[in-house]
Amino acid sequence: ETGLSAFKELLCNTKDLVLHNIGDHKNLVPDLVNLEHLDGLTSIPINKWSSGECLVDASQIMMDFKCNGQPPKCFLQNLEILGVVDCEKISEIFRINDGIESNACYLPNLKLVEIRECPSLEYFFPHTSIGGFPHLEEVKLVGLRTLRSIVGGENNFLEAPTLKILYIRGCSALTNFTFHKEVKKCVFLK
Repeated sequence: ETGLSAFKELLCNTKDLVLHNIGDHKNLVPDLVNLEHLDGLTSIPINKWSSGECLVDASQIMMDFKCNGQPPKCFLQNLEILGVVDCEKISEIFRINDGIESNACYLPNLKLVEIRECPSLEYFFPHTSIGGFPHLEEVKLVGLRTLRSIVGGENNFLEAPTLKILYIRGCSALTNFTFHKEVKKCVFLK
């Protein structure tokens, strides 16, 4: 209990959280930490998370906000870089069951996404965040054989007006995505 409290306190002042072989947890949030402890993070690289199924399960958090009549929080507001590599069971990066009418805003400062060798992942963003991803510059998707779209749900429109590089390789199930504007450099390799 004391060690976990110290970890959470340390996490509040952390900018880069590097996770490697993190064990038998299915979710980083809320299994290991609460979402509010991640507000200061600018970078999360994750490598070889064998039992992880979802990085952030915010579905209960969003339901709590709705039940309390509060607007959903803008979470992971400072995160700029997200890397997920060799996570064979991860099926969702973010689980947000907040309904179509939601005003959820997440990852507003995300600039770089790299996801490699996660064979169970079907999509990266559960839906388009309110306001889109205004700072997203680079997306690299490699070896994601079940990835169907970048944005899940019926509306797979990705609003990323600053996107410069989209690199996709080994994503044979990818069938559909739409961008706000033309990407400056787009590479598809089967």
